[in-house]
Amino acid sequence: MDHCTAGSQLQKVKEQFENPYTKLYLLFLSSILPLFNSLNVFLQQETPVIHQLHSKLNSYFVDVIVQFVKASSVSQSEKDLLLVKFASIKLQKSDTELVIGTKSRTYMKEVNLNDKRVKMFYADVRSFYTRWPVKTKFLEHAEVANVCKRENRSFSSIEFLVYQFPKVLTQEETESLETEFSRFQFESFSFSNSDRINEIWFEISKITDSSGMKMYPSLSKLMMTVILIPHSNSPTERIFSLFRAIMNTELLSALLVHKMQLISKNKYCHQATFTKQQLRDAK
Repeated sequence: MDHCTAGSQLQKVKEQFENPYTKLYLLFLSSILPLFNSLNVFLQQETPVIHQLHSKLNSYFVDVIVQFVKASSVSQSEKDLLLVKFASIKLQKSDTELVIGTKSRTYMKEVNLNDKRVKMFYADVRSFYTRWPVKTKFLEHAEVANVCKRENRSFSSIEFLVYQFPKVLTQEETESLETEFSRFQFESFSFSNSDRINEIWFEISKITDSSGMKMYPSLSKLMMTVILIPHSNSPTERIFSLFRAIMNTELLSALLVHKMQLISKNKYCHQATFTKQQLRDAK
């Protein structure tokens, strides 16, 4: 990159940051993003939490709803705010009542902004508030893996998960699920929410009856598959952080070449096989 090109790009960045509308958006984000701090901390956990994610997201969304939905839109009998049809503009607050932060509102009064751009800003704020994964079936059904809430879960969640992972269980294992789940709901466990869910299900998989037969072989196998699913991209970022120190152009090129070779053979990465010599060389 020559100096002229670099200078031109820096000038564009400078102009963008000096744009009053850019500042308006940044002020809005600085006021609303702290609302999500504890949620971000939750998502950064190394412990599997896919079984808690649905409840956690919905709990946070209640805090988000009050930022843009009119209180008068929610009937006294409608205790569950998540049932509110928040996407309807009729139920939302007016532009002047939307929660955008004191700094954003003060700035709008101090600076002469174009009415059309201001309306666009408010439309973007509404879009920001309404983009929330409230009705995510998988996350809702994944809560069945939460041992502490087993009494309130339904076998329909197990059926949903079996449908999502058809290769995990054999037909014979699937047929025993309903009996295992019914027994599981009545079982007395000493686990708590502070225990790692993968360790809990590992212990459950070892429980036997008086004859020494495992009581929850199929159920534990299915649940341990569910909790393997990453609840965020944090694990991936963590791995890249570890490898960043050794990652170079040569290594990256080798990985891409290997990936293309697998694709040409209609294979996935997890189907790759390596000789003992290749594994020794990789150490």
